[in-house]
Amino acid sequence: MKPIVEVKNLRKNYGEKEAVKSISFKINENEILGLLGPNGSGKTTTIGMMLGLLKPTSGDILIEGKKIEENRIEILKKINFISPYIELPKKLTEISILLASHNMNEVTRLCKSILMMKDGKLIDSGNPEMLIQKHGRKNLEEVFLKLSRSKNEYN
Repeated sequence: MKPIVEVKNLRKNYGEKEAVKSISFKINENEILGLLGPNGSGKTTTIGMMLGLLKPTSGDILIEGKKIEENRIEILKKINFISPYIELPKKLTEISILLASHNMNEVTRLCKSILMMKDGKLIDSGNPEMLIQKHGRKNLEEVFLKLSRSKNEYN
């Protein structure tokens, strides 16, 4: 299956601060992907780059095989983005969704795949059930709290 969205080695620096640290992922057609992480983990910066609102320091974002930086106007005509903080016009044509939510029950119910971010890195990924089992927790909220509060290498 060809991905609708492909993020490759994406980085964003603000001066000396590396907000997003070489992350890569794909979103396939008909997939709902949850992007989770504590405040300051790089989620909003990542989404801003995916929408063409922020210029990456390096890396590529391809939507339907086209680079967002070179085809922003054409691509944005096809993107639907909903946020509790800002809403852009709804123009959904493909059924692929990137969900950023603080409601872990909603994420568990809706998302086929989840990316967990911390300190600008992707620290874990998988489906909700797999992540719950892997981390020995009762639900996704407990997994999120464990990974967010962890001081070691994210386990």
